[in-house]
Amino acid sequence: MKNSPLQPTTKNPLKSTFLRDHRLLFARFFNCKKCFEYFLNKMRNKIKFFECFLRIRLNF
Repeated sequence: MKNSPLQPTTKNPLKSTFLRDHRLLFARFFNCKKCFEYFLNKMRNKIKFFECFLRIRLNF
């Protein structure tokens, strides 16, 4: 029997509850692929911005 993507994948009960809750949260917020891709692109852009900002600020 295959595991559903929302089932926990770890033996630790606290960690598995945490993973399950967050998977359900993401499944609820990103119920379409385009919404999730939009979110990922926004996060990538923010990371790139802060990398450039820190590189200029800290000169490295």
